[in-house]
Amino acid sequence: MKMQNHRASGRHIGSIYPFGHDLPLLDYGTYVGDNIFGNPFLFDPFELYRKQLITNPNMVILGQIGRGKSAFIKSFVARQIAFGRTAWIIDPKGEYQSLCKAFGVTSITLKKNGPIRINPISEKSLFENEGQPWRGSDSGIVVAIIEARLKRELSPLEMTVIQLVIRYAKDNEPNEFNIDRLAKLFINFQPAMAYELSADFELLYEKSRQMAYCFNLVVNSELFGLFSTDRSKRNTDIQEFTKTPIVVIDLSEFFNSTSLDIVMACTISWMQSFIANKKVNNKWYFVIDEAWAVLNNFATRNWLQRLWKLSRAYGLSNIAVFHRLSDLSHVNLSGDNFESGFSDSSHGLISDSETKIIFSQPQSELELLKQTLKLNSTELEILPKLTRAHALWKVSEKSFLIRHRISEFEKNIVDTDQQLKSDIDFNSHSYLKAMN
Repeated sequence: MKMQNHRASGRHIGSIYPFGHDLPLLDYGTYVGDNIFGNPFLFDPFELYRKQLITNPNMVILGQIGRGKSAFIKSFVARQIAFGRTAWIIDPKGEYQSLCKAFGVTSITLKKNGPIRINPISEKSLFENEGQPWRGSDSGIVVAIIEARLKRELSPLEMTVIQLVIRYAKDNEPNEFNIDRLAKLFINFQPAMAYELSADFELLYEKSRQMAYCFNLVVNSELFGLFSTDRSKRNTDIQEFTKTPIVVIDLSEFFNSTSLDIVMACTISWMQSFIANKKVNNKWYFVIDEAWAVLNNFATRNWLQRLWKLSRAYGLSNIAVFHRLSDLSHVNLSGDNFESGFSDSSHGLISDSETKIIFSQPQSELELLKQTLKLNSTELEILPKLTRAHALWKVSEKSFLIRHRISEFEKNIVDTDQQLKSDIDFNSHSYLKAMN
């Protein structure tokens, strides 16, 4: 018996063979790779947000070493830049040099007592601009530094001392308003700073001295020269880099330092001053590699949590990258007490990231992943079995198993091992030339 030919659309074919066909997440976006059916997987967090498929464009990426996590991040950023987006990257290990060269730019390398200095306190605060000051717009990073070394939250009296010192510096020495100068003022707390409060000067002075020891330990020892007022040093203005498609801050000098969390927080604070002052004309990405360093400190963690919540207002997609959730096992991502761990995974940085990309994870991580990311049994079963370049994508309530694809040209920029094997010669904007 001869069957009559029948013509139908893909929509109807999909209903006839429901287990051999799936609807794409997007019909417009950056190509990432293929799904389990071999169909191309396109992704753009801003497009998903525009279509109201997600409530925020933030992302969290988890992955063990050697499973393709870094290769994905670099290729994804490169492809987004090629389509007009901008990317700023905190690079604690110095692994993004080749990506910079591909776009004809040079990374900003920060070193202890190096040629470049930064000022992480700004006249205009990102959080103040949104009506959400974090304990005072200028005091945020100062609080983070002191709390990080005291390993506790500051008292209201101690917070008052910080505000008095900052106000005195801005009113009396506006041209020297920087971290280095504040360190000196903490040591030399003056009666004039506390005059309007009619408070006990001796009590305020004692609190100032206690905090000064911690503050000066960081500013004048651990990070000596990074905030220096030495006129021979170059005071880098982040505005210098606003016209480049990618800005990479190389912090590899501090990667094995106990001050990595603080220098990362200072760098984020320095960069957020640009966010607050810039009218963003295009969507952009803020990548924080090795994010565990900031999240492991309850004080510096606040910078990320606040930044995550402001993503929609500034056309910003924050991307936090770390190896596994257990790196943060003693960190409360819900915003409650520091000791409570992952007691409430419905709030905080994790829940403020509607896209989670999870590369292979060991068996020991599964219970924590189940509790925190609400993965089902099938998702948990496949995670330890994922091979290189394969990842589980959780986009809002949807799940996808994706194989990431890297072009031959991109292998030279994204492969960390490749940088050890050979010298790569890039022409200016060679990635854009290759894309064209």
